[in-house]
Amino acid sequence: MPSRRVQLAIISAIVLGGTGGIVYSFAARLKPFETPGWGQPGALLMRQADQGSLLLRHLTTIEAIDFRYGHPVEDPARDAPPVIYRFISTARKLDEFSLEAWDDPNDVVDCAQQFGRMDRWLVHDMSARVLRFKGNLVRTRGKTVLFAALSPDGKYVAVLSTTGKPIEGPIPFFSGEIVLGPRYHEVFKCADGARAQRTQVLADALQAGLPCWSPDGQQVIYTDPDFHRLWIVPFLAPDAETSSDKRKR
Repeated sequence: MPSRRVQLAIISAIVLGGTGGIVYSFAARLKPFETPGWGQPGALLMRQADQGSLLLRHLTTIEAIDFRYGHPVEDPARDAPPVIYRFISTARKLDEFSLEAWDDPNDVVDCAQQFGRMDRWLVHDMSARVLRFKGNLVRTRGKTVLFAALSPDGKYVAVLSTTGKPIEGPIPFFSGEIVLGPRYHEVFKCADGARAQRTQVLADALQAGLPCWSPDGQQVIYTDPDFHRLWIVPFLAPDAETSSDKRKR
């Protein structure tokens, strides 16, 4: 049984949310998947496989340049074949998959091209580090908005925020900014700026960034700069029809 002090802290966090009395609904802390087959800067590609399955491929920096210019993807410095991961959403399982399964080029998403796209009304004000809807401030769980990405259908925006403030790194020119604090994932509707999903706290996510939607719009994926980890957050649109609903018809 938690102490009374701990109970009060939990109640305060739920009721006040730290931001002017807004009530936030939290999911459990989402842990990352490890990707030992990757582990260097580059790019992330993904494509839908069979229903409920997503294939993910990491490109080195050289391979990413080749891919974006339409050249054969090849890096002479690679000392092993590329590792493909398959994410099974129903089991929330990530495992290595065959490289041959990637040969189908249909619906390949380049996360770097997806990053930065925003809606005309719901926009990420990067200079102020906030989210705005038609010029008005949208309250996010963390006051500092780090990243935002538009869903494939253009109806939603995934947002990663934190309570910390950007501070200058120890070597400004090389290390850039450092932003401490927990990482919060949220999804907002482009139509009215309203919240579309309860807040998800990402565990061990100090370096999480580069949000990317799956082609079917049912997963939002974050990764660290060197692609050691993936945070895969499920998303079900509020107006989406569930499998049980379909069976009842």
